[in-house]
Amino acid sequence: MNKLLRKQRLWDFFQDIERLLSPTKERLISPRPFNKWDAMHTLRYRFATKFIGTSGRVLDVGCGIGYGACFLAQHAQQEFVAIDVSKEAITMGVCHYFHPNLSYVVMSAEYLALRSESFDVVISFEVIEHLQNYRNYLSEIHRVLTHDGIFIASTPNRNWWDREIGVRRPSSPYHIKEFYPDEFHIALEQYFEEVEIFGEGIKPQRVAKSARFGFIPHLFKQMIPMPFQRLLTRRFFGYDVCISESDLELVKDLDRSPYMVAICRARTNVC
Repeated sequence: MNKLLRKQRLWDFFQDIERLLSPTKERLISPRPFNKWDAMHTLRYRFATKFIGTSGRVLDVGCGIGYGACFLAQHAQQEFVAIDVSKEAITMGVCHYFHPNLSYVVMSAEYLALRSESFDVVISFEVIEHLQNYRNYLSEIHRVLTHDGIFIASTPNRNWWDREIGVRRPSSPYHIKEFYPDEFHIALEQYFEEVEIFGEGIKPQRVAKSARFGFIPHLFKQMIPMPFQRLLTRRFFGYDVCISESDLELVKDLDRSPYMVAICRARTNVC
């Protein structure tokens, strides 16, 4: 998965993407070193593969430039459809993240031009917080899912960001609404009978190492390039300054989790 994320990271390629998508800064498009936010994205997508391997048609709502959709499409047994409201993002996906059973469509998450009950799995990571009408979005997800389909979604955990930032405001200026765990659960259970929410966070043992050696990246940041930081800290401290997938986990403890991942099953009868 890490190799897939680094695919096409030539400077001219990313300069082009930055030109097209820089107004939001909300997509993983920068040629930076692989960091904890990248790792969290890859963990979610890898987790989602458990639900699509034996399923039918899959829909990715808010696919961005398609790196996650391309990864998941390799595990899907049938058609995989990826949609995003950004024409530029879809263009990049078509050009650089393709797979034989993957198709891209420009489409709003709040108004899905798709047949009812036509998908067995719907995946939508980091989307709901961007929408003016999140209820319409959930209603549309509900409509296009089969009755026994699965909806997998993620969003920032407002509780965690309140505590870390210290100000009751969205973690990003491009987020319209961020949810507290209870809010997120209530919103989802209006459309699904079974809702299970996990927290995505850093393992306690990794947090302990960060507390012990956290001064290292701050000390070296202005003096030593990141590859050498990683080499030196691994060699002398047994510590990698970069968070990787192996440092993360999905747990029921939402207090230490900056993001929530919801698994929803069994559509309710919404009038």
